[in-house]
Amino acid sequence: MQYIDGMLDLHDKTVSWIQNHLGNDPAFHEGRKDAFSQCLNMQHKRKRPIPAILSEYCDVALRGGNGTISTLDGVMRRIINLLHYVSDKDSFGEYYRRRLSKRLLLNTKMLDEDEKAMIAELKLAMGSSFTTQLEAMIRDVEIAAHTHVRFNEWMKLAHTCLECECFVQVLSGRPGCWPTMKVNEFDLHPDLEA
Repeated sequence: MQYIDGMLDLHDKTVSWIQNHLGNDPAFHEGRKDAFSQCLNMQHKRKRPIPAILSEYCDVALRGGNGTISTLDGVMRRIINLLHYVSDKDSFGEYYRRRLSKRLLLNTKMLDEDEKAMIAELKLAMGSSFTTQLEAMIRDVEIAAHTHVRFNEWMKLAHTCLECECFVQVLSGRPGCWPTMKVNEFDLHPDLEA
C-alpha cells in the first residue's frame, strides 16, 4: 500500500509542479508519462505485478480499511490516473474482478454506491467492454438480495418458519462473469456423512 500511496503522491506533485512552475509545457508532461509508464511496468524488482497491487489498493479502499484515505472519490480518480500508465490493463481487470467477487460473495462490505461509482469511473476511463462483467456481477447480487427479501415476505405471509436461517444467492450473470475459484476438496469423516 505504501508503494501506491507514494506513486499517487508523486504523480500529484509532478503534475502540479509542471502546471505551476514549468508553464504546463507538453514536453514535460510527455516526460512524466514516459517515466511513470516505465516505473509502473517494470517487473524485475517487484514480487507482485502492479495490476495486482493496484487492485488490492482499490479493494482496501472500497472496504474502508485504509485510514489515509480522505475521500473515496478522490482515491478512485487518482487510481484511474495511475492505471492509464499500466500496460497490462486486462490483468488489472481480472484481479479487480476476483476481488470484487470476494467482496460481493463474502459480504465484506455491503453493496453500496461506492462499488458502483468505482465501476462507473473504470467505465469512463477504460470503456464499457472493460466493465461489462463487473456490472453483471453487481446486478446478480442486487437480484439475489431482492429475491431474498421477497422470499422472507412470502414466508411471513405463509406463516412458515424454517428451522435455520437461509440466504441463497443465485448468480446467473452471463457466462464467464464470475471468476472461477479454486475448489478445496476434502473427505468427510465417515461419522459425518449422511
